[in-house]
Order: sequence, then C-alpha cells, then structure tokens
Amino acid sequence: ELQTFVQTVLEQEELSSTLHTRRFLDPVSYAVNFQEMALQHVSMIFRSNPRFEIQKPLPEIGSRVRSLYFLVKDKEDPKTQKLLNWTDFGPYKAMDDRTLQSLAKSFSQIEHPFIERPDFLAITESGVLTVTKFNKQGTLR
Repeated sequence: ELQTFVQTVLEQEELSSTLHTRRFLDPVSYAVNFQEMALQHVSMIFRSNPRFEIQKPLPEIGSRVRSLYFLVKDKEDPKTQKLLNWTDFGPYKAMDDRTLQSLAKSFSQIEHPFIERPDFLAITESGVLTVTKFNKQGTLR
C-alpha cells in the first residue's frame, strides 16, 4: 500500500515537486537549508549595495525548491513594499556568466504594461536575485 501511495503522490506534479516530498524521497540531497543558503548569498550582494534590507522570509510563495522569496525594505522608497526573489542555479546552470549578464541587462530593460519591471537584478556565480514592487495579486499588473 505504501508503494501505491508514493506512486500516486509522484504522479501529481504539484506534490512531486514540493520540498517536503523531495526530502522524504531523497533526504541526503535535500538536507540543505535552502533559506539559510539564500540569505548568505543575498547578504553578500547587499554588502556592495546596501539599498535593501530583508524584512522577513515569505515561504508560502512559490513552489520551486531553489527559488525563495523575501519581503524587503527599499531605503530609497521606504513606503513601498518590495519582493526579493533568490533563485539558486544548483546543478542546472546551463549558460556561462557572460551570457547570463547579457540576459540580465536585457530583462531589466523590458517594458510592458502588464509586467512589473525589476527595481534591482543581480547575477552571481550561484544564482539570480531580483527585487520588484510587491503586489498582493502577483507580478502581473
């Protein structure tokens, strides 16, 4: 019966991709505290750019294992809530740093009436950090 239950869980994409399921099936690979690791990377970026300050983690947002969200305070615009997203490359980094920097520059210049433009975007050897205005309805306007 356990095998049938596990198979049923794995057939559901939403359930099979959650951190809890992955930790249950592969505890060694997913023993890392991704939130703590993300905070370390974000802190290194903010040392050279102290414009933002992390307020609190938002674990209820997102479903990707290596993508974490935090509420941040913008010192230049303290009345507007901002959303920070840190996405770790993990083992899936497929592009070289130069290509990623070029893509970041292009993404930061995109203008569309329904897409919130990032206030800050940074790429490191470990992952991507974006800060956008926080909208309770999502990043689409």
